[in-house]
Amino acid sequence: MNTIFASWRALAAVRPTTSFAPVRTFLNPTRLYATSAFKSPAPRIHLGNLAPAPHSTKQRKRLGRGQGSGRGGTSTKGHKGQKARKGGPRRGFEGGQTPLTQRFPKRGFHNFLEREYAPLNLERLQHWIDQGRVEVSGERAITATELLRSRAIHQIHDGVKLLGDGAQYFHTAINIIVSRASKSAIKAIEDAGGRVVCRHYNTLALRMLKTGDMKYKLAAPMREKDILYYSNWEGHRGFLAIPPEVRAMPAFSGSHLDAPEHLHVETKTRKTKQAKSADPEAVMDAAQATPPPPAVELAAQPGVYS
Repeated sequence: MNTIFASWRALAAVRPTTSFAPVRTFLNPTRLYATSAFKSPAPRIHLGNLAPAPHSTKQRKRLGRGQGSGRGGTSTKGHKGQKARKGGPRRGFEGGQTPLTQRFPKRGFHNFLEREYAPLNLERLQHWIDQGRVEVSGERAITATELLRSRAIHQIHDGVKLLGDGAQYFHTAINIIVSRASKSAIKAIEDAGGRVVCRHYNTLALRMLKTGDMKYKLAAPMREKDILYYSNWEGHRGFLAIPPEVRAMPAFSGSHLDAPEHLHVETKTRKTKQAKSADPEAVMDAAQATPPPPAVELAAQPGVYS
């Protein structure tokens, strides 16, 4: 037995002249590389191993659970006093003195009737039409839905207001329905052969414009200021005073411009005044041509005080 152990010790002391990796290391690549490709696959996720990320949650502070918990008795509120009671002082209360929010002066006010319109200039609209982002059709008017989907505007806000910047570049005949329009924008569109109609939209109508699903009947304006604005066709192209020939157009014949009968306003056509001739000779000839009334008829007429 001793000879066997001695032979093993002799073999262990002898070092090989050439260095080579054992065959076992080539057969097991995980001993050479520590990458994720050779690691064991992650366990499959199921209801049994779902858990929050480590250190992402912590236990809540449990109060009033006995003296041994360290937070019993007064539940970390101390003894008596206002701060130990339920509720406590209101926010901003400073013990009776004038609070900081009242000591500082205030300027200006918030107008709750103010409306914010999404601006759209004619130059941008013409650029969108040239690129094919906005479809122009004589059978259908352009509304805020098409403008929002084409990203000509990014938010509808309280409606779309058409402005006249870049009116010299606008040359397309379009039919468009917006909330407001400037006079320069109306003139540029109508000079190009198009039509503009301004329509009132309430909160529900604006929500339907965003989705494009006009499933409800649109409401009429309620404020006096809005009724007066949309009843003016000459200055604002309001839908309450839309002329019959414009209403009969296919682009404006849908229910999008319907309004109650009691709010409809008849558009008055302006009569051109004819210049009267002020020729004195013609006036004298006309006076001489008409004979005076007979004296009998003058005497038969009652007097002023009779």
